[in-house]
Amino acid sequence: GSLNKFHGQHALRERARKLDQGILITRFEMPFNIWCGGCNSMIAKGVRFNAEKKQVGNYYSTKVCWVTANASEFKLFF
Repeated sequence: GSLNKFHGQHALRERARKLDQGILITRFEMPFNIWCGGCNSMIAKGVRFNAEKKQVGNYYSTKVCWVTANASEFKLFF
């Protein structure tokens, strides 16, 4: 076995805490400037978030994912 199995941990550790729901915790960086729909503040390109990623379908062989990022001032859905 592996050390992860010995310690009773998943290889992704905390990132895998919602894996049973089909959600992977990932680090997401904003690719361009956007406006928050909740508080109307601007979120700059390069701002990083811990985001939840869930596969919702396929477009031919490309995975289509729903990404949700939480921050202290706003919540993003895209």
